[in-house]
Amino acid sequence: MTSMIMCALMTRTTPVFVPVLAMLSRGIGLGFTVTPFMVAVQSAVGFRERATVTAVSTFARSLGGTFIVTILSTWMAFSLASELSGVSGGVETANKLLSPLERRTLPPDVLAPLHGAVEASLKPVFIGMLVVALLAFATSLLFPRGKARDVTPEIIEPAPAAAANSES
Repeated sequence: MTSMIMCALMTRTTPVFVPVLAMLSRGIGLGFTVTPFMVAVQSAVGFRERATVTAVSTFARSLGGTFIVTILSTWMAFSLASELSGVSGGVETANKLLSPLERRTLPPDVLAPLHGAVEASLKPVFIGMLVVALLAFATSLLFPRGKARDVTPEIIEPAPAAAANSES
């Protein structure tokens, strides 16, 4: 969540190391949470259902990520198109921002409004990501309290029939 706050507060004058630290923080945070969340999901069901909940959890995470990326990128595209409507050259000139060689050919009076348009269209995306992070945190507060080792042994151990089948 810290990384999304950092991104939401960025402007075009923000030093380059700030987004790098934000993405590093996000990567480390996700890396340290994915496995414990998966173990928590697996611990909540019996042995025979673990593969199913693992697959469903992974699928739901992928599907959720796909929806969020689609929604936020569409939001950014419409916002950028709206912002570029007042900039001379519009989208064609904005495309030159993507190429370092072409970007150097743009005069400062053209470059400044383009940077402003990109910044204005990215800001709602970062705020949207912050909202998603806050919702994810709020959802995590709904998880049951306790420790995985407190789960009864019959949930953790395979059923006798399943254990007999695996031995033969």
